[in-house]
Amino acid sequence: TTDEAFNDFNSCGNTSKLVAASSDFTAANTIHKYSTVGTSAGDWCLPAPGILKSISENYQIIQNSLNLAGGDELGGTLTSNMKDEYTYWYMDSFEKGVLAEGTDFGAGTDCTFSYNHARPVLEF
Repeated sequence: TTDEAFNDFNSCGNTSKLVAASSDFTAANTIHKYSTVGTSAGDWCLPAPGILKSISENYQIIQNSLNLAGGDELGGTLTSNMKDEYTYWYMDSFEKGVLAEGTDFGAGTDCTFSYNHARPVLEF
């Protein structure tokens, strides 16, 4: 359910499960391999729905900070949590806190969602 998803904060655990399940989950596999100075592959993850809810609750503060830093506006993004074997959660609108569902995210084809990007997160 949406309520159960919003109580999930296991970003990296969920991303690891997606990576282990299939190489078809393009976003999860790409983010799992990503690293920056001071981080290693596996440190970055697709955000869990609970993290996205927290971002949504602090939308204006985060958006103002992104604007000051010259970053992109917050838009929809994939989560690390699947609703079921074929359906994925994604945040449709941070501003409105809308958690939606769609299919075929991993392969990047025939996507049924509006946003085709992910915002990786670091767990702390």
